[in-house]
Amino acid sequence: MRALHRDLGYLFAGVTLLYAISGLLVNHKDAWDSDFEIRTRQVAFELPASRDAITDDDVHAAIRSIADAGVYRGHDFASDKRLKVYFDDGSLVTLLGTGLGEYETVRRRELLFRLNKLHLHPRGWWRLFADAFSIGLAFLAISGLLLLKGRKGFFGRGKWFVLAGAAVPGVAIWFAG
Repeated sequence: MRALHRDLGYLFAGVTLLYAISGLLVNHKDAWDSDFEIRTRQVAFELPASRDAITDDDVHAAIRSIADAGVYRGHDFASDKRLKVYFDDGSLVTLLGTGLGEYETVRRRELLFRLNKLHLHPRGWWRLFADAFSIGLAFLAISGLLLLKGRKGFFGRGKWFVLAGAAVPGVAIWFAG
């Protein structure tokens, strides 16, 4: 059992670290979006002040004034005074008559996006591997409990650590409602 515990531990060490990193990223999504980099900046965006006076050519001319604008996808009016332009990498919102627009670009952080996707939405062969990984972790936990004997083993002080470890999610579930 020691050899199997050791070898399975080595086999799953890399995946455990990747899941741990992804778990931290997902847990703190409200503070930092690990999947996407979102940047907002003010740009000059000259259009007539009246919605009725704006043509598609006016919108295209205003877009040309933005040096690094993404590929134009379309536009619509959110209200009589607000225009939204859609690009392949984000969008621009302008209040008509101000001469300014707020350009928001959205770029995917490929590695972290894919890592989080593996963690949260396993599909295909990865789902099978993730299931095997879960079973392997359960084996590592159980075999780890049984490896040491005596005072420092599970039936000595180990049972108290196991109870403390189980109590933490138990308390969280209880108070989560």
